[in-house]
Amino acid sequence: MAPTEFDAWMEVVTFVSIGVVAVFTTGMVRRLLIVVGLVVATIVYAILTNGLGLGKPIDGTLLANAAWLGVPHFMAPVFDGHAMALIAPVALILVAENLGHLKAVAATTGRDIRFDLGRIEGYRNYCNKLWNAARYVLLNTEGYDTGIGDAPVQLSLPDRWILSRLQAVTQQVIEAVQYYRFDLAAQAIYEFTWDEYCDWYLELSKPVLLADRADPAALRGTRRTLVQVLEALLRLAHPYIPFITEEIWQRVAPLAGARGETIMCQPYPEPDPALIDLDAVSEMQWVMGFVMEIRRIRSGMNIAPGRRLPLLAQGGSAQDLAWLERNRVFLMTLARLETVTSLDAGTRPPESATALAGEMKLLIPL
Repeated sequence: MAPTEFDAWMEVVTFVSIGVVAVFTTGMVRRLLIVVGLVVATIVYAILTNGLGLGKPIDGTLLANAAWLGVPHFMAPVFDGHAMALIAPVALILVAENLGHLKAVAATTGRDIRFDLGRIEGYRNYCNKLWNAARYVLLNTEGYDTGIGDAPVQLSLPDRWILSRLQAVTQQVIEAVQYYRFDLAAQAIYEFTWDEYCDWYLELSKPVLLADRADPAALRGTRRTLVQVLEALLRLAHPYIPFITEEIWQRVAPLAGARGETIMCQPYPEPDPALIDLDAVSEMQWVMGFVMEIRRIRSGMNIAPGRRLPLLAQGGSAQDLAWLERNRVFLMTLARLETVTSLDAGTRPPESATALAGEMKLLIPL
């Protein structure tokens, strides 16, 4: 049988098999059976058409994609032509990204990896988080000026903070990879994506983007930061979740001023010392601590998250007072505050729930 004819038959058999599995099984059983079937089909394809591919040069990108699908390196040559066209999209649908990221994060030295469907579900949520973050960024940047031209830009505190944190995380990932600690590299990217970019920065961008009379330079600065940080983050994460990062990058790259046909041919990010801003990091840590303390009071007193609260701020250092004034808009938005009133140090406050931000006492009247 000619190779091209065999390729066509392999596609037909695989599609029919997937259809049968989809009809007679449900849920996780279906996913596992399809994945096993694809791996077996790939092995048969490799043996019958490439002689295991041992004498055929292996493209680095195809090798990486094969590795994240759990396919041995000697089978990487089958990830071309018809087979790659078939397997890649199916693997994306079957959450290959989640399995790949799990393999990286769990690859701690001296540790046996226990296959856990619960953790795969967790990394599915991570991929969903990244996808939804990209949707938010595109919604607020496509068709707008993203600051890649000559027009002036103004960076807010959150902009300077996230850019600084990106440099630190990039350096952390590079150092981890140099020592073959892919688990630490993957975990650093995961935490930055979820805990800093999505949970904090995207929320902090809303007061700027949704302001009634926003400064055009500030809008350009925030939109530029949104797309440039996301574009760099996609390049950082691409070796671990290649398919979803490629899909998102195709939309984000033009907005960030990046050129190229694919993320696979882009250089890996490198830290820029000029963007490290320790003052912004310190100030943002204070802002985040302030917001988390208010949220802790809400949780402890069972106050609805959407209810706006009056806040009394008492005492505090000169630095605390300056940070409070500079970041009043961010604090009132993220902490869902109705008013912020300053009290003199000698004034007796009403009965209140109390927290601290730096040296400043935060009071929510009962």
